[in-house]
Amino acid sequence: MNRMVKNVAYAAAVLLAVAVGNSTAAEKYAVMDFERVLKDYYKTRPAETELDRQKSEFKAEMEKRLKNLEDLEQKYQAAQEAAGNKALNEEAQRAKLAEAENRLLERQEYQQELRKFSDQEKKRIIDESMRMRRRFSEEIQDAVKKYATEKGLLVVIDASSSIEDLRGPVIFRDASVDITSTIIKVLNEGKEAPKPE
Repeated sequence: MNRMVKNVAYAAAVLLAVAVGNSTAAEKYAVMDFERVLKDYYKTRPAETELDRQKSEFKAEMEKRLKNLEDLEQKYQAAQEAAGNKALNEEAQRAKLAEAENRLLERQEYQQELRKFSDQEKKRIIDESMRMRRRFSEEIQDAVKKYATEKGLLVVIDASSSIEDLRGPVIFRDASVDITSTIIKVLNEGKEAPKPE
């Protein structure tokens, strides 16, 4: 769907360029690498750092909980071995078997809780990432609209590379119509520029 929208935008820009004529086409449209603008937007790096911190905390918590699950498994195995001890009388074996069953239930419940926790945390982090990207995308789009209006541009085409088709909708672009760096400057005006990675 996203690819289709990009292709329609590109086709519209080409038709506009043909309709307006070669002499003014460059003055009426521009291209921009949206992904680069998003990456270099001053708000992106701190937000990504916060997401990375949350991911690290989640990973550490999961490791701790997996260790607890391993401990429960070992307790279950030990109880099961004790229940099979032929040296115990029948009543003691039944008691050990009941303990093993309780340990098994405890482990299964903990495993379900762990799965639920993992799913919830993964979803929370993904949702937060998507909210961040949506919020920043809207801010970038607003800046692009303002810039395009001020400059009299009719169309701004996203020239980001696409993972799906290994290219964006723009096959060729002259550097004179690329406003990517300008939009980054407009967005980051008065803010500390992100440090190179």
